[in-house]
Amino acid sequence: LGLEDSKSIENSLMSKVIHDGKRYVVPLPWQEDHPLLPDNYAHARKRFFTLLTRLQKDSNLLAKYDNIMREQLQQEIIEEVNDTETVEIGKVYYMPHTCVIREDKATSKVRVVFDASAKTDGVSLNDCLHSGPSWYSDLFAILLRFRCHRIGIVADLEKAFLNVAVQKKDQDVLRFIWTDEPHQEHPKLKAFRFTRVCFGVSSSPFLLASVIKTHLDANSVELPALSYEFENSTYVDNYCGGADNVRDGKQFHADSKRLFKEAGMNLRQWSTNNQELQASFGEASNHHESSPKEPTFAETNLNP
Repeated sequence: LGLEDSKSIENSLMSKVIHDGKRYVVPLPWQEDHPLLPDNYAHARKRFFTLLTRLQKDSNLLAKYDNIMREQLQQEIIEEVNDTETVEIGKVYYMPHTCVIREDKATSKVRVVFDASAKTDGVSLNDCLHSGPSWYSDLFAILLRFRCHRIGIVADLEKAFLNVAVQKKDQDVLRFIWTDEPHQEHPKLKAFRFTRVCFGVSSSPFLLASVIKTHLDANSVELPALSYEFENSTYVDNYCGGADNVRDGKQFHADSKRLFKEAGMNLRQWSTNNQELQASFGEASNHHESSPKEPTFAETNLNP
């Protein structure tokens, strides 16, 4: 995309980002004159049974995978599709999915990964969407600024993508197949869909960045220094910055938690190389966390 096209996509999306009182809601950035999505249910069904065969060979893995689906359903991240609903032709897409096991991660070792690039008749969902321009600060510049602080601080946004809602009319292209009977040889299949931004869709990083930028812009008058800091020290959902002293670090922690809570997000996994500041984070930094914290700087022998 050229600079002019990127700016046009950026402005178009930013004008449509809204806050519903609980979280931000975004549209999918459709390409103009994109092809109609073909009926890919059969392909997704075939991929589902390949996945299920793999999962059923490991009961522990199957249970974890099923728990992820149940938790997301309970949290209204996904919802079951009503068979009686009518949808526009070319506006339905089923994303195949699989599991990725990360033994090197302290959190979410089993992750469900969705494939929005799966093609039927030469067309996939990702083919129809703009991936959008990158708004992230240069990673090298972020690391340089990080080294300038006397006290280093890192944190991340918990399930950031899943805390951004997708507008209702776009949700049917975020469908997938699952079942309430994953242990059965011939389970009854059900259609579900995401109500939130789904990782695996090419435009998702752009959508998340749009929401963060919109929120920081909205708070730039009241909290100019804080908004500037996050805009220039955040990469996707990870903050990497710091403070000059413990007092400023404590204030930054409190203000940052409040800032992102207003966006429906939880800034968590706070780590610092300063023991006094780390102790002050305490239980407040772990609120709503369901998984262990990442190792602290001290535990990884990382010092500024």
